[in-house]
Amino acid sequence: MAHEMKFVVNHWDNTPIMGQVEVPGSEGEEMMEVVIEPTQNELSQEFGSIEEAIAYYDSLGLNHEKHAVILYDCYSDGFKIFRHCEMSLSDNHEANALAEIDLAINPPAEPEV
Repeated sequence: MAHEMKFVVNHWDNTPIMGQVEVPGSEGEEMMEVVIEPTQNELSQEFGSIEEAIAYYDSLGLNHEKHAVILYDCYSDGFKIFRHCEMSLSDNHEANALAEIDLAINPPAEPEV
């Protein structure tokens, strides 16, 4: 029996909120622009297949401010990381994950009794 699969892409922007503060300077008080608060605008999108999730992830234009992760859940036992832009995963990580996903979608036939 095939399991219900869930594929989610979470992505976020690390966009700081800038502001002006007064700081002592050589000629009295001076205004200086500083980071007041770093922000993370997180969005989540669910997909019906790993291929759709990968295509969306690849379309995001990730950089030093924009980040993303692809998560999958094969057996309703919690999400696992498929791809994460900020993590170095083993060379065969995605191949192993694809094999696990394929096995969950297409389980081997049970022997007839």
